[in-house]
Parts: sequence; structure tokens; C-alpha cells
Amino acid sequence: MSAADELRTAATRIRELATADGIPPGPWTITPRYRKGTKTVVQYDMHKPPPPGSNTPGLKVIHPSRTDALYSAALHPGVGLALADWLDEEAGRRAASVVAAVEIWGNAEHPDAVAWLTTGLGKGSAPALALARLINTGSST
Repeated sequence: MSAADELRTAATRIRELATADGIPPGPWTITPRYRKGTKTVVQYDMHKPPPPGSNTPGLKVIHPSRTDALYSAALHPGVGLALADWLDEEAGRRAASVVAAVEIWGNAEHPDAVAWLTTGLGKGSAPALALARLINTGSST
């Protein structure tokens, strides 16, 4: 699978997850919730608004820590869609680089083309590819 294919696959997966039925759009917010028992425990409710046109209330997800809740709320579907767009753009750049290499050197296996595609301007964004691999496989390599 080419780097462009890996990026497109990750973008598709994120887009599908961000627009799945029942996923409320962002932004999501958090509020502290206090429970009394033998000691006071603070938990955080992450409030997700209902999906557009839905008659159901928003979701409330309980997180054990403020940090967990803030992190989850920050990565709402709007962020996922923007991330998918970025990965798609990077996939387009990667594919265009291969086309350019073929036009310049005759094929993408030419030593100069390989150097340009792996270390030069044709390389593209290493963080984008690492992120795509994490989304696709759970590993960045």
C-alpha cells in the first residue's frame, strides 16, 4: 500500500467514525460532578449535544479525571473531520509527488526519484503518515 493509500484509508476511517449515526457534533464540554461517600470524589461529565434533527438528549459520558474529560472533549467529531481533510490533502500531495517523479525521471524507481520521494521535497509530511499508520494499525511504523 502506498503512503497516499495509507493516508486516504486513515482519512476515510476517521470520517466514518466522526459521522456515524448517533455521534453528536462538537464542541463537547465538561463539568465537574461531586459524589459524597466515605470521601469526596470528583468526576467529570462530558456533555455531547444531540445529533442534528434528533429528538434524543445529548450524551453524558463520565470520566474519572478532568484530564481525560478535557482530552475526549477536545477531540470531538469536528476535529476528526478536519483531521480527515488534512490527511486527504497530504495523500493528494504524496500521489502528485510520485506522478512528478515519474515525469521527471521516467519512473519512480530511478535513484534520484527515490531520493526525492524519501528525503526531499517529494517526501511529504512524516507526522501525517505516522498518524495515518496509528489510525490504521495502532502502530506508527
